Amino acid sequence: EWVIMSRLDWFWRWFIVTKIYTKGWGNPEDLKRIVLLRKQLGNRESLERVLPKDYPVYIDKETVSADGRLLEGHFLCPVNEHCPGIMPKEVETARFEMLLPNKWKTDLHPMCLHMGGTGDHGFGRRRRMMAKPLLKEHGIGSVILENPYYGCRKPKDQFRSSLHHVTDLFVMGAGLIMESSILLNWLDRQGYGPLGATGVSMGGYMASLGACSWHKPVSLIPCMAGSTASGVFTHGVLSTAIPWRILEKQYQDTEMFRQEIVDLIESPEPYWTSRRSMYQEGKDFIHKMEKNGPADNTNQSKMKTLTPQTYQDLNTQGSSVKHSNSPDSAVQTLTHSVNSSSCDSIPVHNSGKLSSGSFSNKTLKTEGGSSETSAKSSPSFVGRVNNVIQSLPEYLNVYRGKDDAAEKMKNQLELDCKHFMKGVMDECTHISNFSRPLDPELVIVVLAEDDQYVPHSGYMKHEEVWPGAKVRTVPGGHIMGFLGKREIFRQAIADSFALNTQKYFSPQLRQSS
Repeated sequence: EWVIMSRLDWFWRWFIVTKIYTKGWGNPEDLKRIVLLRKQLGNRESLERVLPKDYPVYIDKETVSADGRLLEGHFLCPVNEHCPGIMPKEVETARFEMLLPNKWKTDLHPMCLHMGGTGDHGFGRRRRMMAKPLLKEHGIGSVILENPYYGCRKPKDQFRSSLHHVTDLFVMGAGLIMESSILLNWLDRQGYGPLGATGVSMGGYMASLGACSWHKPVSLIPCMAGSTASGVFTHGVLSTAIPWRILEKQYQDTEMFRQEIVDLIESPEPYWTSRRSMYQEGKDFIHKMEKNGPADNTNQSKMKTLTPQTYQDLNTQGSSVKHSNSPDSAVQTLTHSVNSSSCDSIPVHNSGKLSSGSFSNKTLKTEGGSSETSAKSSPSFVGRVNNVIQSLPEYLNVYRGKDDAAEKMKNQLELDCKHFMKGVMDECTHISNFSRPLDPELVIVVLAEDDQYVPHSGYMKHEEVWPGAKVRTVPGGHIMGFLGKREIFRQAIADSFALNTQKYFSPQLRQSS
């Protein structure tokens, strides 16, 4: 049954045919800038310095119903203040909904920030599936934040959730880190608490990064999200939605990716051992060989003395040599090839002798048109023919070697491109590159046991990075977990908030403060 549910992940991806990163990596300068910004945002104290606690947040509308009070608000995302122009204008305005009870049942006002997963445009899905049941069952209010590049914040030329560039995902992440801190600060100023953050899939990653960066203990419940997004985009289901040939071509053509940006990448994963692209190493080696020449120039000089036309003639007639059992026919073919080429271009072995004894009986035409046997032919001519016969396997191996080398370079480019993707994803999404939560005991991670979207094997576990964090699992794959296990997600949220209340919002603590 679990196998069927995990296969549903692949079927779902086949059914949803949308591609991502269709325009490649993005501007390399922008990628460098966003990586440098990530390093700043990954440090809690650094983020506090650049983000005022009284950052302005505006409420635009309030609607009251039997389900509760629904507020709509907005504020300006500050990413462009730190990386001018990196976030499109239509993405800059952050929008959110806030669901509150008509009347709080206690003097505590717990609020949970919900981050959106891949394809979660607007607010409706999270409001219906998570916020309303959470309020009804556990008395926890919700703030639902719309992702950059989604819903009202989607650029006009973007199709659905298909981000154009890899860089767009990192701009989204930087925006959500800052926006979640702004909202948590605002909620704290308004007297709400305890506070927490959650999300499913990509929303779980974003909730983790935002909550880690806040300056107070916060409940954190990432669902169906790993410790890094690198596996998602290199061998998870979503990796099949990436046009790798486009990314490989840009990686090949842009040295800044392979050299400067690679040197900025930080990853705790053991696979990130090379600070330099093997593809770049190969290119540098070939460039060095072309510039300085190999130590043994024998084969190279032979290749230069055999003209391309001669090689082409040998190639086109090679089948008759290869498939003939007669030495005579082979010699005739090669003799024709030599006569049709420039004799000066073929190297001479003065001591060379023909391996075919029957060749001495053959009659050849001289330049003057008269006939004479090969025994009376010019020794230099015989040497030339003999050289072609003896060297043919070597020439074929040289050119075959060229093809093999090209294929190896192509394969290495594919590997290096995916390795680079792992690196930049780790740099910008790996939880170890961000401050540790102030209280990891408030972290409850919910994972699918056979998740094909978010591979867990081969990557660091949450509890390794955040000692004290708790991990719960649900059977099956990513899609079934998302569709059928939401009550488990909500229970994990309630459990974390209960512990948060016990540790930091007990009556005794509040009286002493």
